[in-house]
Order: sequence, then structure tokens, then C-alpha cells
Amino acid sequence: MSDRAKLVLLRTAMLLLSIIGAVYVFSVIMSVRDGTATLLQIILGVIIAGALIQMNRWWLQYSGTRL
Repeated sequence: MSDRAKLVLLRTAMLLLSIIGAVYVFSVIMSVRDGTATLLQIILGVIIAGALIQMNRWWLQYSGTRL
């Protein structure tokens, strides 16, 4: 597999993880708003949100994009 194909596969996987994580974080926010969220959901939502931010920072740094 070429380097370009590996990068495309990596970015696709990161995009799918970002979408899944964003949907989960959104559902946690809605649960908090409704008052039905558990402490575990809130903690996992914060961890996933932080991981998504860090993953995108790594990608921007790896791809050479300047902020």
C-alpha cells in the first residue's frame, strides 16, 4: 500500500471517529439539558471531546496546516 493510500485511510478513519464522537458528545449535551445524564456519561463525553480536539490538532500538525 502506498503512503498516499495509507494517509487517505488514516484520514477517513479519523473522520468517522470524529463524526461518531461528535454525535455522542451532542447526545450527552442533550441529556444534560434534559436532566437525564449520568455522571459516567458526562465524564465520557468530556474525555471524548478532549480526544477529538487532540486528534484534530495532531492531524493539523502532521499535515503541515498552520492555525
